[in-house]
Amino acid sequence: MYKIARHIRLDAPVSGAIRFISGLHVTLGEGKPSTWVTITRTGIFTDPRYGEFEISRAMLLTMVDNFNKRVFGQDVFIDVAHKPNDGAAAKVLKLSVEGDRLRALCEWTPFGMEAIQQKGYRYLSIEYHEHYKDNETGTDYGPVMMGAGLVVRPAIKRLDPIQLSEADDDGCPVLIHPELQTTLLQELHMKHAQLLAKLRKTLQEKKLAASVIESLMLAAEESVKNILEESAATILLKAFEDTGIKLAEQVGSQEIRLSIDVPAIATGIGRK
Repeated sequence: MYKIARHIRLDAPVSGAIRFISGLHVTLGEGKPSTWVTITRTGIFTDPRYGEFEISRAMLLTMVDNFNKRVFGQDVFIDVAHKPNDGAAAKVLKLSVEGDRLRALCEWTPFGMEAIQQKGYRYLSIEYHEHYKDNETGTDYGPVMMGAGLVVRPAIKRLDPIQLSEADDDGCPVLIHPELQTTLLQELHMKHAQLLAKLRKTLQEKKLAASVIESLMLAAEESVKNILEESAATILLKAFEDTGIKLAEQVGSQEIRLSIDVPAIATGIGRK
């Protein structure tokens, strides 16, 4: 049976267009205007107005490919309540498929952040066309994401809530996108490396024995490896520096054996 290609906007009035809503709990951290969000997921869904709909992994992969190729011919934006004339809530910088989820890296505007944080728009609604045709060449590109809207009531449930701030812990799992986690860890390691290099230089200037310096450095590295805040790492390494200064005053450059207990400090990155 032949099916007409649909422009999916599940909550739109019945006018040949359909708006498909997918759930997303968005929590923004201060100073993080760009965040990864879940746009939609695979599955077979029903709506009382339009019957049965299916979103397959193949469709999501095609949307990502068409996004990368700029098939839509312009930047892709998120608006508020599917009212693009009110302004952009965010610009979609990147799309990816993770398992059964379509994910997007979004750069939020003050308008979008206000809608999320102050007005309760905590969910996303994808807008896409099942068989998008270029209006100049007539080429059929298949599924193309045309945008998305922040909404209050999602039709699709059981999507991963996303929380990038520890401030509003409501018992939901905290999930961080792998690319964001990698970036955070890289920045963390760079900061730690700078602080540890400074500590080593200070200990060497105090003329401590090489074995003593290495014992202190190994303990320091173990202590700070999972600390997420630069200020906390700085305070901890200052304690190692003070210990080194006292040892220099007491034993100078003598070889001594140190026994240092390093408590395990758990990281908050990627916790579930």
